[in-house]
Amino acid sequence: MMDKEKLDSLSAALGIKPQVLEADIKELAWSWDEVVREMGLTNPERLLLVLSYLCRTYLRGRNVRMGNYQGIWRHIDKKAAAIMLTIEHVTSEQYCFESLHKAGVTSVIRFRDAILGFAEGKDYNVLNEVKQFLEEEEQGR
Repeated sequence: MMDKEKLDSLSAALGIKPQVLEADIKELAWSWDEVVREMGLTNPERLLLVLSYLCRTYLRGRNVRMGNYQGIWRHIDKKAAAIMLTIEHVTSEQYCFESLHKAGVTSVIRFRDAILGFAEGKDYNVLNEVKQFLEEEEQGR
């Protein structure tokens, strides 16, 4: 389930109904999973980069102009909200986004930590992250 407050806030900023935005976020999540599957991505930094570009393209289609640094700064909150809503949707669905889950997008916090760990040059192993996620799923059944 998507965060209603974030959904309402972003839909108001874009001038669209929350139901339309929710459907669009689901489509963004599906597209993100497809790109990850087709490219075989597992690097958390690249996963976020792909999602960032997808969200920017989506916002551009909603008449949010980010063609220069002023536009980027003016609308950075919208882009961040779209990214966060998409990640939250992916991590709330346990079986729909297999490629993203296999790449380590199993929770918002874990994905954030993976990105930070990768950026800091820490020894991050996505396979250990996926193993831990699957073990937790088994225990929850």
